[in-house]
Amino acid sequence: MEPGELISGVRKAVEAGIRLIQLRAPNMFSPEYRDLAIDIQGLCAGKAQLMLKGPLEWLGDFPAAGWHLTSAQLRKYASAGRPFPEGRLLAASCHDAEELALAASMGVEFVTLSPVQPTESHPGEPALGWDKAAELIAGFNQPVYLLGGLGPQQAEQAWEHGAQGVAGIRAFWPGGL
Repeated sequence: MEPGELISGVRKAVEAGIRLIQLRAPNMFSPEYRDLAIDIQGLCAGKAQLMLKGPLEWLGDFPAAGWHLTSAQLRKYASAGRPFPEGRLLAASCHDAEELALAASMGVEFVTLSPVQPTESHPGEPALGWDKAAELIAGFNQPVYLLGGLGPQQAEQAWEHGAQGVAGIRAFWPGGL
């Protein structure tokens, strides 16, 4: 996706009332991604909470943004503790009980737990399934958003399994992908 398309999609999402936007891109550690994050931060200002994925060295450049740690970052930095003071959102991508425990030790506000179902973006990746997701959620004391092959139509099922809600890309992106 071209940067202009992404910016247009974020603008539409904010106008539609989406209040939490995570910028995630395959090249999320590149200078181009950083420039894109600056532009999107401006679109979200005062309208939506922006969550970024990227190098922790960028934290000071995006003081209003929350940070969503990849599972690799979570494993790497968990022993150092929370990378910034409370009051700024911190989230993490989790896939198992060990990563949920690491996220709890860092004091995250929420996690995404995935993949619940098979996904187009990660073909061949084993899915947790609803029962395993519910088991993992039961042992975690912060909000969990389920991800992976889900959309708004599975929100009620996610609630029934103990999740706060569902997250996704294709299911929520204006016009789909």
